Amino acid sequence: MAFLSDIYVAPEHRGRGCGSSLMNGVSKICSEKGCKRIRWSVAKWNETAKKFYAKMNAQNMSETEDWEMFRVEGESLRNLVEEPQKIPLL
Repeated sequence: MAFLSDIYVAPEHRGRGCGSSLMNGVSKICSEKGCKRIRWSVAKWNETAKKFYAKMNAQNMSETEDWEMFRVEGESLRNLVEEPQKIPLL
């Protein structure tokens, strides 16, 4: 398993595929290293990020007070590696 921390795309670069490229690259590295899943935290208030992750089929893994956990595994992880694509923000 891989855990991501502090993935951030500056507002002026959003909507240009930067986030998708980051996630595709991380997914490829993790897959090459034998990772079966990727986990990360997102602030509950960050609706933009949550929508982005939902569009790549990440699963909300926790219901803690201030954070939500997402992961990509199985077919969704393979799709990020095998079929890099721009994941639409909205």
